[in-house]
Amino acid sequence: VGLRVDLPPGGTALPLAFIDPGLGAAFPNGALYTTSYTDFSQVPAPCFAVGGGSFVSPNGAQCSDQISLEDKFLTWSTKLQYDLSDEINLYATIGTGYKGGGVDNGGNTFVREEKIVENEDSIAYELGSKMRLLDGRMTLNLALFLNQFDDLQVGAQSPDTGVIVVRNAAEAETKGIEADLVFAIDDSWTVGGSIALLEAEFKDFPGAGCGAYASWVDLTGTGLYGQTTPRCVGSFDAGGNDLPSAPGYAGNAFIEYGAPLGGTGWAFDGNLNVSFRDKSFAFGDFANEKERELDDFVILNAMLTFTHESTGVRVSLVGSNLTDEMPILGNQNNPVTGGQLSAWVMRPREYGVEVGYSF
Repeated sequence: VGLRVDLPPGGTALPLAFIDPGLGAAFPNGALYTTSYTDFSQVPAPCFAVGGGSFVSPNGAQCSDQISLEDKFLTWSTKLQYDLSDEINLYATIGTGYKGGGVDNGGNTFVREEKIVENEDSIAYELGSKMRLLDGRMTLNLALFLNQFDDLQVGAQSPDTGVIVVRNAAEAETKGIEADLVFAIDDSWTVGGSIALLEAEFKDFPGAGCGAYASWVDLTGTGLYGQTTPRCVGSFDAGGNDLPSAPGYAGNAFIEYGAPLGGTGWAFDGNLNVSFRDKSFAFGDFANEKERELDDFVILNAMLTFTHESTGVRVSLVGSNLTDEMPILGNQNNPVTGGQLSAWVMRPREYGVEVGYSF
């Protein structure tokens, strides 16, 4: 939906104009931004900052509004470590974190308060162990963690312009388990891998923007694509929903072989690895909409490396995504065009040669 007013004699072009299309149900903020023309002599122009710039008022004076922020925060951490043996270490840590706020002009919002991003602070708890076993042939690391965030800074799309802006969620929590292992079977063969199990959710997030489908409904409550959707006017409380881009599990596994090529002066190293990830939700999707769910995947990669031991010349054959999988890795909706989604997928199967020299 847009508006264009023909420029009358004596009119002046404005970069952006604020209009009310009268579709409050479809447009929660009751407004769109569009490139338009107006006549200073007929329509009074408001005087406020737009996207960090400024309007020129009807009397020709340039308007500006300064925003200043001041903040102080003290972080701390403590760690308790105990050596159960020469091979096994146990530890516990507690620490706080901080991310400063600021002013975000990306959304071209007319609301001054929407430009201000408050600081984010967190507290993290971790219990873990680092182990070197089997006479040093195996390393195993385990960790349990819990992170709690206040005023979590999140990327969200402006409901008016579709531009990504930074804003604050109220409270969020992530917790999980991480483990990684490397085991040398013998002098040539090594296997290993890592895995992380994650639960990440908003504990409290009032004012979260409606999803791409829930917010774009007509007056009958039917979505633009014919589906029946819950009515969401302006915003909702996303407390209990998953954080975007947070898969339930992710990890990798590998097997590696390395040995000299007898009598040639060359050494060979081959690595075959598999990476995997669970489903998650797209960046900025606080409503956890099924339409914006990202794919899980299992990806196979390999590298074969030949190194000349005396000269340092190294040649590698590299292959990624060998099974040519095409999972959806991200998508983005555009509220201004009625919930239109665009998505991007993993790069296809690729082969390459790398040449290096060490001296």
